[in-house]
Amino acid sequence: MKLAAALALALWCDSSWRKESVDPSKFELLHSVGSWKSRSLSPAGQALAVFAANNVRLVDLRKQKDDCVMAGNTAPIHDSGWSRDGRLFATCGYDGSVRVWEAATGKSLALLHPHTGYACAVALSADGKFAATGGSEDNLVRIFEASGGREVRSFQSPGGATYALAFTMDGKQILTNHADNTLRIFRTADGSEVTSLRGTTGYVTSFGFSKDGRTLAHPTPDGPVVLLETSEWKEVRRFEGHPGGSLQAAFHPSGRWLTSTGQDGTLRLWEVATGKMARILASEMGNNCRLSFTADGLSLVVIGTDEVVRIFGKKK
Repeated sequence: MKLAAALALALWCDSSWRKESVDPSKFELLHSVGSWKSRSLSPAGQALAVFAANNVRLVDLRKQKDDCVMAGNTAPIHDSGWSRDGRLFATCGYDGSVRVWEAATGKSLALLHPHTGYACAVALSADGKFAATGGSEDNLVRIFEASGGREVRSFQSPGGATYALAFTMDGKQILTNHADNTLRIFRTADGSEVTSLRGTTGYVTSFGFSKDGRTLAHPTPDGPVVLLETSEWKEVRRFEGHPGGSLQAAFHPSGRWLTSTGQDGTLRLWEVATGKMARILASEMGNNCRLSFTADGLSLVVIGTDEVVRIFGKKK
C-alpha cells in the first residue's frame, strides 16, 4: 500500500465527523508507516518536516503528500518551530540564518542573521505574529515580527547559550532553557526576567502547553516530566517513570491526559490530575521521538527514532 493511502486510512479515523468522546487510555496502535526521518511535527499532528541536507520538505498529512520544499539554507538546519495553528514554520541553521516560512506554500516571510555565531533555538508565538531566537555565543534572546523580520526587542540572558525557546500561549512571556541548566521566564514586553528555576531542569528538549495555556509540562534529563502552573510558575507535580530521562511531552486537548517519551524508549500516558500513569502505549519507540495529539483529540501521532510514523487511536 502506498504511503499516502496508508496515512489516509490511519489518520482520518480521527476525522471531525466522529463526535464521540475517546478515552486515550483505550488507544491502540492503528497503523504505522515508514520511512520518514523527521525531527519536527506540527502541534496538531497535521504535518511533519523532513530535513534533507540544507532544505526542508514539509509533508502535509491531511493531503497525504509533500506540500512544499523550503530551500535557502547554506548549511544544515539546527532547530525549527511551528505556530500553534501550523500556518507558519521557522528554521535556524548553522549558516547563522533564521528563516520564517508560510507552511502551505513554502513562501519565505523573513530572513534574519540575528546572532553572533548561529541561533541555537527558534520559536514562533501561538498566533504566528512573532518569532524568537536564542544565540549560541552572544547570550541574547531576540524577538522579531514573523512577517518581514523587523526586530521588536532583544535582551541579555545570563544563562549562556539558549538551548530551547517557547512563547506562552498568550504570548506575554518567553521560556528559555540555557547552558547553565536553568529554565528562565522573561516578559515579552520588556525582556525583564520573571523567574529562574535553577538546578531543576538540565537540557529541555520540548515544552508542552495545555490548550488553555494554564499548565506547562517539560521533560528532564534525570527522568520525570515536570508539571508547572503558568500563573506563578510553581511546580504542581512530577510524572515519574522514564529511567534515564524524559524527552518529549504533549497534552491531550481536553487537558486531562499527558503523553511522554523518554530514554527508555517507551510511550507513556498519564492522568494530569493525579500524576498516575494510565498506560504504557508502546515500547521500543527509540529515544528521540516526536509526538502530538490531533486537534480533535481522537488520535495520537508519533514519529519514532526508527523513522516510522505511528498513529494511535480507538479501534472500532
